[in-house]
Amino acid sequence: MVVVIGSLNLDFSIKTHRFPEVGETLTGGKFVISPGGKGLNQAIASARGGEKTYLICSVAKDIMWQQVFSHIKKERKIKVIPVFSRKNHTGCAFILLDDSGNNRILVAPGANLDLSFSEVLRRLKKLKPKHIIFQNELSEKLVKNILKLKGKFLEAKFFFNPAPYKDFVKDIANKPDFLIMNEGEASLLFDKKILSENDAIKTLEDLRGDFKNNVLITLGEKGVVFLHNGVAEHLPAFQVNAVDTTAAGDTFVGYLSAAILKGKNIKDSIIFAQAASAICVSRYGAFTSIPYLQEVEKFLKKRGIKV
Repeated sequence: MVVVIGSLNLDFSIKTHRFPEVGETLTGGKFVISPGGKGLNQAIASARGGEKTYLICSVAKDIMWQQVFSHIKKERKIKVIPVFSRKNHTGCAFILLDDSGNNRILVAPGANLDLSFSEVLRRLKKLKPKHIIFQNELSEKLVKNILKLKGKFLEAKFFFNPAPYKDFVKDIANKPDFLIMNEGEASLLFDKKILSENDAIKTLEDLRGDFKNNVLITLGEKGVVFLHNGVAEHLPAFQVNAVDTTAAGDTFVGYLSAAILKGKNIKDSIIFAQAASAICVSRYGAFTSIPYLQEVEKFLKKRGIKV
């Protein structure tokens, strides 16, 4: 069983031919309202990957939470455990998506930052998860305290996605069992410009003395570079027609956890998660683009890949 501790938002997305310049107004295309937030996306990916998943999050009793809940209550294998805030609105995000599939996102975190460690701990004690997934759309204090639980939940593996990146991550990056980030976040964390798989491999090779955990850097269409047992390797990406990258990283995290929980080794788990992400970027939307397990298995079978 998986517990995701993280953000839940209502996403407002507009598809546009190109991003507007400063001071410019463009008439965009399709407008979509959908559930989102890195925590919810990762929980949905874990659940659609076949694992019973709980999401601990903070929301308000407002129309945005009602809108999100109306969607997620239809999902199988996921249970959302909301902690209601009286101080802030449910988180929301505003997303611009261009014709190349690139996005620009602005988040108003609202209640997401109100989630307290005491509320999280009380629920974790009851659930006793095998995997704990969390991201940086929470307060710094909560993120640091979650990692202190490694001694209390000895059987649990901790998956940390340091997005959006904040400087305090440098003090805790070697603590989670799995540290998963994109090339931009890795560049900031390691103070190195990572533009290619060779840059990523060299960066991870330089870490071997200090990092005993699994470190993964996702490189979009260039694949994934990972450090496992002191060895850095590169796995190429699946080539697909990318139209929207919004939830690709979250899909990767959720499916990676699900694959490892199924007993797959690290390499096969990454390939499995890459396949899920490849399907995700070939569709529009965040929540709606995350594939189901049968789709991922079919995608791999069609390519003659067994994992």
